[in-house]
Formats: sequence, structure tokens, C-alpha cells
Amino acid sequence: MYTATVEITFKATHSLLLPDNQKEPLHEHDWKVTATVESRQLDAYGMVIDFHKLQKLLKKTVEPLGRAASVNELPDFQNGNPSTECIAKYIYDKLAGKLAGNLTLRKVVLWETPDCRACYR
Repeated sequence: MYTATVEITFKATHSLLLPDNQKEPLHEHDWKVTATVESRQLDAYGMVIDFHKLQKLLKKTVEPLGRAASVNELPDFQNGNPSTECIAKYIYDKLAGKLAGNLTLRKVVLWETPDCRACYR
């Protein structure tokens, strides 16, 4: 099995509902996200996927998160808490749908801060 991983950063704002029904104030993060794609075979150029193509797909996937005034306002999060874990799953689900037939999205890792991250696979 071959894998290829890319990393990008983006800015986005969110607010979480915490235990005891306390709501965090809106705050922005400089998020970092990696996406790992796998394939049993390499393409005619000896690649799983062109890194630039995968980065472009990942950037397009996270674009709505950074464009919104808050992640909380996006339809996917109006009935749920936009935790790092949930945002990682959102990115995974959206990106997986953009990949060609022989590629599988292995995992998405999302850093909220340099020392706090979540993974969805």
C-alpha cells in the first residue's frame, strides 16, 4: 500500500458548547490539517496522486470553514458542536468525495493549536 500526505494551514473561527451548558466565546485558530491518501498501485507517473492536486483539493475542502464568520454557522454544524474532532470528520467526508476511484482517504489530522490535534479515519 502506498500513501501520500499533504499539509495546509487555514484560519477559522468557532465556539464550543462546554459541560454545564457553558458556551465559549468565538475565537479564531490557525488550523493545520494533513490528509493522507492511499492506493494499492501507483499511477503512470509513479505517484499515488500529485501533491499539488491533493493540496488544491484540500484547500477547496476547507475553504468554507475559513470563509464563514464562524464554523458554527455552517449547515453541517448547526445541530452539533464544531469541535476539532467534528471538523476533522467534516474535512474527511468532504475530501473523500472528491477523490478518484482508485484512491482512498486514509486519515485527516487537524491541529487546533501546535499541541492539540484530532484525527478522523
